[in-house]
Amino acid sequence: MDDQVTIRLLFSAAAFVVGAALFAFAIWQRRGRSPAARRWMGRGRGNPDFEERMSLIGFPATGVLCWCFSAVVLPVIGVYLILPLAPIAVLCFIPLIICRLDFIPIPDAVYPKWARPIRHANEQAVKDADAWLRAYRQHQR
Repeated sequence: MDDQVTIRLLFSAAAFVVGAALFAFAIWQRRGRSPAARRWMGRGRGNPDFEERMSLIGFPATGVLCWCFSAVVLPVIGVYLILPLAPIAVLCFIPLIICRLDFIPIPDAVYPKWARPIRHANEQAVKDADAWLRAYRQHQR
């Protein structure tokens, strides 16, 4: 084996491992069997909307992109895999764009069953806070 083949094999293996790790992390979060696994539902630090979007859409889509890259980088057969994997990669890149656009709502069907009541409670809390703020501003005038 020459250096080019070894480098491509290492890149392919690394991308496959990263994709598998992202998928495993997304499945762990989606199952939500521990408090740490449920932290992405708006109770942790950071932007809760971004955490939810990354957990539901971003990590799995990035995992598929890593796997597509892993297959395309393979020596000898990678060139032939570009044609069937390019549409899959494009279709997985679109959810990453949607993941960053906060004005596009994520439907309830995407959320796991245990997360839906928490999501509705969080939305109701935001509505209640907005109503209180409007009433407070009206009272200040």
